[in-house]
Amino acid sequence: MKNWVFLFIFLVIFSCKQKPIKKISSQSTITTKYTLNGSVDFDTRMVYLNKIKNDSLFKIDSSTVVNNKFIFKGNILSPERFTLTFKKLSAIVMIIIEPQIFSVSIKYNEFNDPKIIGSPLNTLLISYKNTSKGIFKKVDYLYPQFQKARLENNVEKLQKIKQKMETIENEFTNYSYHFIEHHKNSYLAAMLLADHLKTTKIDTFKIKQTFNDLPPKIQQSLDGKIVGNWLQSLH
Repeated sequence: MKNWVFLFIFLVIFSCKQKPIKKISSQSTITTKYTLNGSVDFDTRMVYLNKIKNDSLFKIDSSTVVNNKFIFKGNILSPERFTLTFKKLSAIVMIIIEPQIFSVSIKYNEFNDPKIIGSPLNTLLISYKNTSKGIFKKVDYLYPQFQKARLENNVEKLQKIKQKMETIENEFTNYSYHFIEHHKNSYLAAMLLADHLKTTKIDTFKIKQTFNDLPPKIQQSLDGKIVGNWLQSLH
């Protein structure tokens, strides 16, 4: 249950495996530019920008840290999720790159909650994560009871706790789909819908219905194509 929770809260980034630096070939059409200004409050000489592909991280750019500041500039076809990693540190920071001039402030031991300014998509994602965390606080209360009942081999109590956990899981799933439907004109909708393909219980009908309701430009984003290709593979 805990693993299932973290899958959504941190959007599967912790399951990614870092690879050696590998340049990803650029596509033929470059449509938008971005500038990411960053700052850190810890000692690191280099920050890496990583593309996420097949649950692995590929370093595509690097930035030297000067006076605790770094910068990335580039081009993207549509907004998508990347990660920031650091020289001699195992920390991973997930961030959406979109065509904006925006900033990120990263504090040591707060890698899961960077302060991001000037990025509407990241602001929306933070709102989604905060509400999700509120839902899963209920799991934090139940989990010790679950562990105790398992040690005692109390089958009846385990079943009751399992039902409560499933209720919380359903609450989150309903919230997530409602969020996607309410923000269907946002690229974040496709990102979150793609995350539903990684759950143990995949609602194919709901995914298809939700995907078909997304505008064409969202369907054609990187995550939109992941969902679209998955749906096509079912035929």
